[in-house]
Amino acid sequence: DGDYIFKVKAFSKSNKIMSKEIKLTISIAKPFWKKWWFFVFCVLVIGGIVYSFFWFKIRRLQRQKKTIQKQLDIKTKQVVESAKKIEVINRDLMSSINYALKLQNSILPPKENVNHIFPGSFIYYKPRNVVSGDFYFLNECNKKIIFACVDCTGHGVPGAFMSLIGYVALRDIYRMNEAQDKWQTPDQILESLDREIKDLLETHSVDKNTNNGMDMILCEYNTETKELLVASAKRPIVIYNEGELKIVKGEKRSIGEQDFGLIIPYQLHKFDIKPNDVIYMFSDGFTDQFGGPNTKKFGIRKTIKTIDELKTINPKQQQKYIIETFEEWKQNHSQTDDIIFMGVYF
Repeated sequence: DGDYIFKVKAFSKSNKIMSKEIKLTISIAKPFWKKWWFFVFCVLVIGGIVYSFFWFKIRRLQRQKKTIQKQLDIKTKQVVESAKKIEVINRDLMSSINYALKLQNSILPPKENVNHIFPGSFIYYKPRNVVSGDFYFLNECNKKIIFACVDCTGHGVPGAFMSLIGYVALRDIYRMNEAQDKWQTPDQILESLDREIKDLLETHSVDKNTNNGMDMILCEYNTETKELLVASAKRPIVIYNEGELKIVKGEKRSIGEQDFGLIIPYQLHKFDIKPNDVIYMFSDGFTDQFGGPNTKKFGIRKTIKTIDELKTINPKQQQKYIIETFEEWKQNHSQTDDIIFMGVYF
């Protein structure tokens, strides 16, 4: 396309000019695809296509958003309804657990009773989940004072049920002894309690593959002879007797534990108690607590070391020292198990 000039001259054979130069002007018009309106048209068409593409894309996303929002609203409603049901169930459950706590506390002797009978004594009692699988026992009869530190299988509600069973069974055995005018030493009591727990759990078809039972230290103190009799099921006994630290390992046999044909008899340990002697008893919730700089268990060695440090501390301050030592070790870790730690001064 464009304007052109075609020039023509005529010559003879002898190169003689025959005519003047003739000019022919030729104009070739631009094709439509080079005209401005075609560019405008193309821009508009492409712009329309792009606009339409994004418009349909946005509309589809909006429809998807509405669909998702409807589904989300439905799910949210379901979650809210479920949360309300869970809240009701949780409220009822906590109400039941709190009532169970009242029942459990009602059977436990007040801690003040222990301190009244043995001045300077203390009990650090800390359940992991409201109710506890650990319990302590105190009974007076025939000028003898019976006390025990007990750690039942499990924690929370299952442990609390076991603690109720253990407490009632232990109490009834002593009541039966009084009623029949006979007396059993702590090792014999543990044997009787072991049979009672096994009979009770087997009668009610408790899963035999589960070792339901309890570890415990049972003590009998004669107020006249000042003799202390102790028997233990799987718990170590730490006692300051005549100024000497003595450690007695408990028998490796829990109360109610399956024996598989091998029965380890409970041993009776005797101590002549002098003024200011003290016995310490604790559950494995204390020794098994994770913490410290390397997230390890507190351990039996550190526990005995802590007890050894108590000899320089006033009896009234010992419970505070035990709690502070434990909390310093535990730091931000969750409590591993129920805890009971008893210090009984004579």
